[in-house]
Amino acid sequence: MNQEAIGEARQTLPEINVNLDPLLEIFRLGARGRPRRREVPLGQVIVLSYGHEFADAGGIPEVYLAGEVVAPDPLRRGVPCWAFQLAEFPGRVDIRLNRILAALSQGDSDPASITISFYVRLYNPILLLRRFGRKWEKQPDCSAFNQRVSEDVKAWLQALLERDIQVWSGDEQDVLEKIFSELDEYLRRIGLRVDTTEGGPAASAVIFTRHYPPALYDLAFQFAKAERTLRHLLPREVNIPKETGLSEEEVRGITGSEERAGVAFFRAVTNALPEVRERVAQWMEKLGMPDAARFIKILYKNFPEREIKLSEQVLLSAIRNPWLTRGEWLKEMSESPTTRFQQIERKMKGLPVGS
Repeated sequence: MNQEAIGEARQTLPEINVNLDPLLEIFRLGARGRPRRREVPLGQVIVLSYGHEFADAGGIPEVYLAGEVVAPDPLRRGVPCWAFQLAEFPGRVDIRLNRILAALSQGDSDPASITISFYVRLYNPILLLRRFGRKWEKQPDCSAFNQRVSEDVKAWLQALLERDIQVWSGDEQDVLEKIFSELDEYLRRIGLRVDTTEGGPAASAVIFTRHYPPALYDLAFQFAKAERTLRHLLPREVNIPKETGLSEEEVRGITGSEERAGVAFFRAVTNALPEVRERVAQWMEKLGMPDAARFIKILYKNFPEREIKLSEQVLLSAIRNPWLTRGEWLKEMSESPTTRFQQIERKMKGLPVGS
């Protein structure tokens, strides 16, 4: 690990691919060349509209699921009946982030990376159509509608990832839960949801994977080893404050800590004065922990505060949880509330509505 090879710590712009095509077709039932009746295909939903109203004369939403047959309301003869054919599962979203971590990455080819993937399902087709509505009879353009939906979702995700949600250093379960809850809430507001319906209770909502530079493992191990060494030397009447520059109070705090080995020692180093850090680095190097010593010397001399804090957080997480250094593959399971359309579908299949 050398200063020249590390380069400036930075995050590249997230690569966000949103491939959503909820609106498949817009047509007028009974128009020239069009049938007056149509069966809803499997995996699709059809919404009928009379003069931009999506409910029948009794106020019931004109939403039809697979297997049902749609036809113009005879009581509304003379009023154009427009049909909006939508996909129940309109697509997926894939996100990839790369970041060079200060004093952890060996160069531009050694970034930390995060991959997030999830599928989207239709939740409230009427809300979706209203939110992105237009004068359909004049411009029945499905591609423009789908592009606007995808662009809005992409812009929201971009803003989410730019906020501090500790995607790099936070506990993986906490990060995943935060991403899922905010993401699902936003999608619900526009008539969509994260797809959790397939596969019953074992269905995955979000796939969230983090990978870190290989050097992170050695660093986490060496800081843990340094704390164990310090604990081993203390009963042997070695003058640890003199050797390391740490105060007697700090040494007592480290040796009395019940956290995973390395956590208390690393915290003491991050909170120490520059001259103390330098002495700690020399002590670690003398005891055969050269990577950790170089990490301390490089990080606090060559990078801005924000990048220092991020690398500290990532390394502290790795010391606490060694699996962090090997990459993770996590799925968050979630049961979404039963929608009206799911209730209708279950009724069609003869299943109890609340099952």
